[in-house]
Amino acid sequence: MSIAVGIQAGETAPRTWLITDVSGGLGQAISEQLLAFGERVVGTVPDLESAADLTERHPGMFYAEVLDVTDGAATREVVDRTFARFTVVDVIVGTADSTELIRAALPHLRAQAGARFVQISSADESGSVEAGSSEEGASELAALGIGVTFVEPGAGDTFLVAEAVIESVDEEPAPPRLVFD
Repeated sequence: MSIAVGIQAGETAPRTWLITDVSGGLGQAISEQLLAFGERVVGTVPDLESAADLTERHPGMFYAEVLDVTDGAATREVVDRTFARFTVVDVIVGTADSTELIRAALPHLRAQAGARFVQISSADESGSVEAGSSEEGASELAALGIGVTFVEPGAGDTFLVAEAVIESVDEEPAPPRLVFD
């Protein structure tokens, strides 16, 4: 099975993705697939050791950042460092509580005038993402050129869910919600 992502016709550089919690599950599956197709990934992890394999196999394309996404100051530092390093971040994928992530990224996303935020959460999670957790928030962000996709995976094949998430980023306009039962 393959995924039609990567450098698109006319592009000269890979897209940059910031993905939370790539130490396992969907974050890791999405990262693996993106890296296989030449995309650049900045992945957050609880410790650098949990990303050693990705760092070793994808030098210059995978960058690990230690982060607890509930720590606002640390999240701002990671986001600021990522934008300083790459100038543009094309896609941000929140695989955990992303309230602090969207707060930290929003000024950068406004400045670059275009990006996509993908929120992955279980249908039963009660937490929300400020300015992006609802269709109303997504509409506000869309006015700024920031697309939002919500993903609610059910039990299933992690690879297939990761594939659908990646492909949703390439759709214009992207679907507002992907739900997997």
